[in-house]
Amino acid sequence: MLQIYVYVEGSDLQDVEELLLQSFQIFLENWHIDSARIINDKPDVIPDTEIDYYPDWNMGLNVEVPSLARQKIEELTAFLCELAGKSGCEFVIGFVKQKPDYVITEDLCFIGEKLKPDTVDFLADQFRPA
Repeated sequence: MLQIYVYVEGSDLQDVEELLLQSFQIFLENWHIDSARIINDKPDVIPDTEIDYYPDWNMGLNVEVPSLARQKIEELTAFLCELAGKSGCEFVIGFVKQKPDYVITEDLCFIGEKLKPDTVDFLADQFRPA
């Protein structure tokens, strides 16, 4: 099983939290992948904005699938580009590999307002059946 994540890059998200969460919810209602779920693991305390350090805030999507079809990748990347434009955020797409003794996460690419020409092909290669 393939475990894919799509997270917002950054930890200073309080100003865009509502926009991101609503957008993820609407996207998932139309993406039709039952295992996809929204993640919003925000820090317990939001620091004073005068402080430059923000604790990790994991917000995005987790998806567990045997593979991810090219059409679903195209839908996901188009959605992320549009959301990047609305929110000013970038997104990281990666996957989790679980071994008996450890877990490895690997960031594959970053998505902003403009999609690099080979991104969908690259992700299609990564997320096809083994």
